[in-house]
Amino acid sequence: MNSLNLIWVKTRSVIPNPKNPRQDVTYKSSEIIRILETKGFEEAIVAYRKGKFYVIISGHRRWNAAIEMRLEEIPIYLVTEPKNTLEELERLGAIQGNQSDWNELEWLIHTLNLSEMNPNYTLEQLAQKLNASVPTVKKRIFVGKFFSTEELEAKLLNNNFSVNMLDTIRLWCLRIKKLQPTVYEDLGEQYIKEIMLQKLENRLLNSEILKGDYLNKASSDDVIRFLTTPNMKINDFIREISLADKSLVSYDVKTNISTIKKASENIKSLKYIKKEEASLIYDELLQLEKVLEQLDTRIQNNIAKQEEK
Repeated sequence: MNSLNLIWVKTRSVIPNPKNPRQDVTYKSSEIIRILETKGFEEAIVAYRKGKFYVIISGHRRWNAAIEMRLEEIPIYLVTEPKNTLEELERLGAIQGNQSDWNELEWLIHTLNLSEMNPNYTLEQLAQKLNASVPTVKKRIFVGKFFSTEELEAKLLNNNFSVNMLDTIRLWCLRIKKLQPTVYEDLGEQYIKEIMLQKLENRLLNSEILKGDYLNKASSDDVIRFLTTPNMKINDFIREISLADKSLVSYDVKTNISTIKKASENIKSLKYIKKEEASLIYDELLQLEKVLEQLDTRIQNNIAKQEEK
């Protein structure tokens, strides 16, 4: 441990940094305590002096572990106080971020704070300071401004979902705003966001929601039905829009059903596949066969209605 500017101070005189993006200083606390018990402080806590206190720049989790261990004193690597908030944020990211496993929420908060503190920064400058790509920085900022803190914490805090997926939902919402402005205004942006986040939580969305031009072909009633039907999957929505599109080339559903049935028979006769795998594949084929039969019935009904007209 470097002895330059190293001092030992009372643990109670060390305080957390309110600008620290890390949301949970107790993360892996038991593991850190074991390390401190067996090896001690191999690396001092980085902090600057503020009156009679020392504000942490790096080492919040070690500080928390020391409190849990009821240590009287801890080592501090004393650094100069940041000149302003922007410098402090940059130092938090440079010193702490590159040495610890920040999650996506913490990096998003840090990126957003840096961006807001210095609006003159270009995306390229931010990316360089954060050691990240321009698209990554751009997504963090857009997602951070589009969703509320509560929404971000609910989806990112425990690494349940990614900034990329939240950005995909953001772009989907904005596409609805452009293509269906009346629907967007009537339902409200907040309602649409909450519904899409709920669908994400329930595994009803996937990364394909921006692919294709199905939203261009969907009517306002289609979009409202999708958003107001909590359990409707995005795949089902896309499939229904595609089936209703008269510009699509017709295909022989009965031929597909026949092919599926033959495949089902082949699956049952396979000898070199695990029984549980064969069972799963067989069930999937039966389900697909059922869906195709339902689609065939709907198509025939639509044809009959057209002929009546």
